[in-house]
Amino acid sequence: MTARNACIALPARPSLPRAGLRADVAELLHRWASRSTVIRRACPAPALVVAGLVANWLVATVLVGSAALAAPQAAPGETNPLAAPAAAPGQANPLARPSAQVEAARAAFASAHPNAAFMMRDLGITRVFGRSFSSGATPHDSAETFIHDHGAMFGIAPNHLSPVGPFPSGEHLLPLVYDAVTGVSKFTLVCYTQQCNGVPVFRSDLRVLVRNEPGFPAVLVSSSLRDLGAFATSFARNARPPRSINADLLLRNVRAQFEARPTISDQRTVIWAGTDNSFEAPRLAHEFVATGGSTLAPASFRKVRYIVDASTGEVLHEESLINDFDAGGQVLGMATQGWAADLCAAEVATGLPYASILIDGNTYYADADGTFVALDVPDGATIGTSKMGGLYFTVADQAGPVSMVSAPIGDAMSLLHNGANTNSLVRAQVNAYLHANVMRDLVLEQNPSYPTISMQSGPTAFQIRVNLGLTCNAFYDGSAINFSLAGGGCANMAFASVVHHEYGHHVIASGGSGQGAYGEGMADSMSLLVTDESVIGIGYANDCGAGARDANNACQYNPNGCSSCGYELHSCGMLLSGCVWDLRNRWQAQFPDDYQAMLRNIVVNAIPLHGPTSTIEADIAVDYLTLDDDNADITDGTPHSADIVSAFSEHGLNPLPSQALQFTYPNGVPVNVLPDGTTTLKVNVSPLAAQPQPDSGTFFWRNATTGPFSTAPMTQTAPNQYDVQVPASACLSTMQFYVQVLTTTGVVANNPSAAPASVYTAISAGSTSTSFSDDMEGAATGWTVGAPSDTATAGIWTRVAPVWNYAQPWEDHTAAPGTLCWITGQSNLATVFGTDDVDGGATTLTSPSFDATGFDAVDVSYWRWYSNDQGSNPNTDTMPVQISNNNGVSWITVELVNTNAHAWVFKSFRINDYVAPTATMKLRWIARDAGGPSIVEAGVDDVVVRGFACALPNPSDINGDGAVNGADLAILLGAWG
Repeated sequence: MTARNACIALPARPSLPRAGLRADVAELLHRWASRSTVIRRACPAPALVVAGLVANWLVATVLVGSAALAAPQAAPGETNPLAAPAAAPGQANPLARPSAQVEAARAAFASAHPNAAFMMRDLGITRVFGRSFSSGATPHDSAETFIHDHGAMFGIAPNHLSPVGPFPSGEHLLPLVYDAVTGVSKFTLVCYTQQCNGVPVFRSDLRVLVRNEPGFPAVLVSSSLRDLGAFATSFARNARPPRSINADLLLRNVRAQFEARPTISDQRTVIWAGTDNSFEAPRLAHEFVATGGSTLAPASFRKVRYIVDASTGEVLHEESLINDFDAGGQVLGMATQGWAADLCAAEVATGLPYASILIDGNTYYADADGTFVALDVPDGATIGTSKMGGLYFTVADQAGPVSMVSAPIGDAMSLLHNGANTNSLVRAQVNAYLHANVMRDLVLEQNPSYPTISMQSGPTAFQIRVNLGLTCNAFYDGSAINFSLAGGGCANMAFASVVHHEYGHHVIASGGSGQGAYGEGMADSMSLLVTDESVIGIGYANDCGAGARDANNACQYNPNGCSSCGYELHSCGMLLSGCVWDLRNRWQAQFPDDYQAMLRNIVVNAIPLHGPTSTIEADIAVDYLTLDDDNADITDGTPHSADIVSAFSEHGLNPLPSQALQFTYPNGVPVNVLPDGTTTLKVNVSPLAAQPQPDSGTFFWRNATTGPFSTAPMTQTAPNQYDVQVPASACLSTMQFYVQVLTTTGVVANNPSAAPASVYTAISAGSTSTSFSDDMEGAATGWTVGAPSDTATAGIWTRVAPVWNYAQPWEDHTAAPGTLCWITGQSNLATVFGTDDVDGGATTLTSPSFDATGFDAVDVSYWRWYSNDQGSNPNTDTMPVQISNNNGVSWITVELVNTNAHAWVFKSFRINDYVAPTATMKLRWIARDAGGPSIVEAGVDDVVVRGFACALPNPSDINGDGAVNGADLAILLGAWG
């Protein structure tokens, strides 16, 4: 969930979980359903919060006012998603201050549809989803009903929506999820653009997804609408014809960016109010595209979309329409056959789909295999000619002529381009043409009505340009896909996966989506839909063992910088391709015969739902869930919701909505509770998406790690401030607990938010003391690297700030400003793994000695990283974690790590369960590459040893030294009064 999302909701009574959900998921859904009703956001605006969609969505987040002493038992590495959204420059945040009418409309929707939900960001509502919320006689009628009844909650009037799709081709009704067996689509997407007096609002639209079944229930709304406030009611201008717009005004502030005066196209009048997640003061503006230079001189070629103020010509927004394939740098990876550069595989004679054949002035077209039948050939025709190109694509070669081959007329003609395979320029033409058709066929197989693409043929065929006079690049410019010559250390870029990527940009643009980071990530994803390989661009740098990017990654969502993989658009896009690849892996394991068709269907059809933004957010997961659903209600789960949510959550894009209330603990969350039941827990509650209901606090607890929870009311000592006595428990037993408060509308809010799946844990003890703690930030005193049995030749343990790669962590575990941890070798390049992983045997990291005596029990905890699912022999190694109570003379194994979490993982154990505590304890971690070649990376951080004693503290022993004496009296007298 992003820090900007504020969701709402709520299922009052979802239907029973479908067959096939795990038993624990079903139980959690049952508990969620029994306590969920509608809530209302009181500060700063009404909204809906989903209490839970499926158990896999449950993520523990907590805001703690003081340093908490214990943490929820949840997945490691999660961050607080509840930071307040910031206002856009010079403009009040419309989400923070909705009008009374908008607030009333949202409340009315919440009341009428308690099983639906909102997903919100700074602009307002971006998704409405859950159980269906409108119906009609047709898909259009259902969408119109929703707009008429609830359009006000977006801050717009219904007459400001024009039934024109946001796609280049403008479809209002778009079928989605085509079923080849029935010939019918599962959904219809009903699309509108926002306008005032016929002037469109730049990149502002509404898309209503309707199921094609009786009643045509609406199940998802995707919105990028902008609440224009008073501007919309006072705006009286009309759109100007493009030819009447002063070209000099358009170019006044952009002319200097071009070597010569650019040509202008696509002029139109628009209302500018920002783009993506930003909101700016609305104003009248002109949109146009300026093109300068030439593709024959790529260094000079620019094609840019501009938005300029209609009065002053001030540049309000600009974006390049050149979507490059980034081939810079050196990336090493696994070579793939069939999808790599031309130097990596042999050529074979392959049918060219839909190729054109000219016979005596008549044009004929081949089928998908390149086979053609030319009917009614005129008498006297003797020769048939094929020029590279066909029904759906034309080819232009900027380094030489477009290939033409001829053959005598007959019933077994063979027109073979570059038969001798000696012309690399023609080879580029063949590769680009072939694979552009492969990608086009894949898209239309999932959706025969896909915007623009389904209509591009013959005179409107899409253009492919090859052998451009630049090197190491390929790009999409809005009207063609372009590929460079070989040279500069790179192969000819017209090869399979690069062609898939660049044509993928055209699919994205045709689907009405923004490009940017989303475009790069989705274009990579489109390639893997064809190749079923995670690496794109194998061989681009003349190395058949290396590619440009890899979807098999651990990139994590970063609200301030897109992704842990980097800020640059291609690196940022790996966040999305990583989610798609992880979903692919889950489905391959479960549905080995169908996983590719399943993945292609949902990925392609989700593109038109994304909207005109270029960002990668958790709402993409909501789109996937809605397309996957089978009963117009995603609140009861979808057939594959666990897989979808898990795939996105592993990259930090969890679609779980934000919490309704904020919980803080003035004295922290205790590590230990007193066995006699005298520990007092203090809890303060404050509003987030809703207002807390006074005197509604409940404490849930169990003196075990499994089984039912008991309850006890919390005592309200001041408005929304509570005390509760933690019940008595057996010394050294485990106490688990969570707290619960109702909102003013009766919705349950738990803390941790995912309770009871995630809870707080404390040990029952009279006192606790930390005997050893090291966050690895200070001097590495007492730590040793190496053991007599070590044989590793690389990847030796070292204490550094890690540099991310696919196997190594991108940062240490310690909260900021911590940076250091122990890892097995420092990678030399952020995007390459295997440069200094463990090789040749074992490497051992041993802790300093520590004293574990004087306690009734001693617990050890640490955070570890382990990866062994890369390389040619993945998952063949393990990492023992061992403890010694005789200063390292002998060792006992407490954990044998063999899982690949691609995250910092918390581990704890009790020393008493393995060895007798002594004053000479040690820990060690042995990372090893013992089998065939594989990538082994490990890390250790934040080691803590904590002792527990059963004896209750003496209140007179003020300094806690075990004796009541003058030292205690001095403390008392010093504090008197």
